[in-house]
Amino acid sequence: MIPKLADNSILADSDWSLKAETTITLTNATVGYNTLFTVTGTVLARVLAVCETSVTTDASGTVEVGIAGNTAKIIAQVAAGNIVVGEIWHDNSPDSGIEASSVLAENIIANGQDIILTVGTGALTAGKLKFICFWYPLSTDGKVEGIKGEVFAAQIVSVSPSISPSASSSLSPSVSPSLSPSSSISPSVSS
Repeated sequence: MIPKLADNSILADSDWSLKAETTITLTNATVGYNTLFTVTGTVLARVLAVCETSVTTDASGTVEVGIAGNTAKIIAQVAAGNIVVGEIWHDNSPDSGIEASSVLAENIIANGQDIILTVGTGALTAGKLKFICFWYPLSTDGKVEGIKGEVFAAQIVSVSPSISPSASSSLSPSVSPSLSPSSSISPSVSS
């Protein structure tokens, strides 16, 4: 979907044209990956995370954001315990509640490769991160959406996506992961 103005002309890439958000709560997050944003087609994207609850780890847990096969391409790997409340995570050194927008890495993501969060080298015991993806479609089917209940049991325990630019398109799903060995999840979405 190419964004258009009221007169039906195409919206130029304004650096911050469209936005998708996903907030995750990590409790006993094990080594592995989870999809943060589903990508359709080819898009230009910038991603950051704002820490709402400090991330803690019982060992030397690390986190990074990227795509399958290049898991730290979008946000570099960092020791998870270094991500504390109020800070912005966009590189290997989350350290501030204010950053220049020019520090966000800009990436072209092709062929619908989803944006993923990878937990590496050790489990995370707690933390809450709001991920924001600023994006622009490069193909006619280009689109980015925050996850809506696609979570793994015992890894991400709550998901709250919000999709912009339309002020009227807000989703508030309730996700209830199964505690059984099965990874099935029964999301409930209300508008």
